Amino acid sequence: MRLKFFILFFIFCFFITNIFSFSSSFKNILKYMNEDSRKKIENAFNENNPEDIAKEITSMAQSFSEQNKILDARYSYILSAEIFEQLGLYNEAQKNYSVAIANFANDKIFSNTSLTLNAVRCTLSRGDFVTAEILLNTISKEEITENENAKFKLYSAWQWLCKIDKEEDLHEPIVILKSYLELDTMITVKPQILLTLFYITNDSQYSHIIEKIFPNSPEGAIIKNNAKLMPAPFWFFCTRQDSN
Repeated sequence: MRLKFFILFFIFCFFITNIFSFSSSFKNILKYMNEDSRKKIENAFNENNPEDIAKEITSMAQSFSEQNKILDARYSYILSAEIFEQLGLYNEAQKNYSVAIANFANDKIFSNTSLTLNAVRCTLSRGDFVTAEILLNTISKEEITENENAKFKLYSAWQWLCKIDKEEDLHEPIVILKSYLELDTMITVKPQILLTLFYITNDSQYSHIIEKIFPNSPEGAIIKNNAKLMPAPFWFFCTRQDSN
């Protein structure tokens, strides 16, 4: 019962807090673990505090690794990272994504490229554009999928925006983001692009597109004031155009 409640809590948090899309669902991770490990993870949900749950799963990941349960360890690090990220604990989330990348090989479900992009998202959320750039530079363009490449381009634009401190320097990244709206290869991140453009330009044309084309998306909920942006440093410190 507690596990079911936390799944609902996790999904609810996704829709009200964050526009950064995740590489996997909570339930999708659990189904790829062996039965014994999965039961141990489910038992972790007896904790009342989501942060304690994430810490317990991280501890289990370390134990699985020592027992040579490589995939279970990898999936546990990913799961705990996603929970930490939903809680706004970006340092812990990035660390666990990075451990999953560094200590374990690619598997059929989660590529190291996708996990690196998740780690980039965490560094950007906390406003760390230096680490984000380093991580982006480790991604091989030869092994990237179309969806991963769309995220790569978007996160690169976010990284650029993150380090801008003068309004006049917004012109180029805005032009690039606008050009992405015309590309079919960027459709998977189009709602995020639109919301980013709306946020930094305060131009209502972008919010109108979201309401028309993506009304049921997390971005649509934000535009309709049914949700709020995660109170992350990225949004607090991102330079915006003067609405006057």
